[in-house]
Amino acid sequence: MNRLRPGFAVCLVLAAVGAGSAAVLPAITGHLHEKHEGQAFAVAHALEVPAGAVDSTVCRGDGQVACWETSEPVAVVANMLLHSMEARAGKVGSSVRYSSPITTTGSHFSADSHLVRVNFGSHSAMAWVEPIVERDADGVASVIGARVSLNAG
Repeated sequence: MNRLRPGFAVCLVLAAVGAGSAAVLPAITGHLHEKHEGQAFAVAHALEVPAGAVDSTVCRGDGQVACWETSEPVAVVANMLLHSMEARAGKVGSSVRYSSPITTTGSHFSADSHLVRVNFGSHSAMAWVEPIVERDADGVASVIGARVSLNAG
């Protein structure tokens, strides 16, 4: 008698499911990857440069969308960007503050930078907001505004 053994049938089913998964899963993850990347770029491109800001050529980075400078304080710019990114993304973002030491002639102080981001899977729209430091004739530094490097990827 030629009967299909249950163990062999189970192995055939598992092999078929495995082969199907191997073909379908990369297509699904590739689609999600492209979707998340597109969402990150859409949010970054939808952000408006605030009134009074000027374009800058100082920023460099992969996926850079824009670079601009403003006389507004870093914390104010970071907060504005966070709310704007969240509104356009329809999801909660994050803002992390970093303190950077600034050395001047005879004195030291620190100035805050912020990394603002909204994540889409393994991609994100992000803005690095850093202080613009200017030194006077005596070498004393002061923060005169903020520079924003807006990236997506």
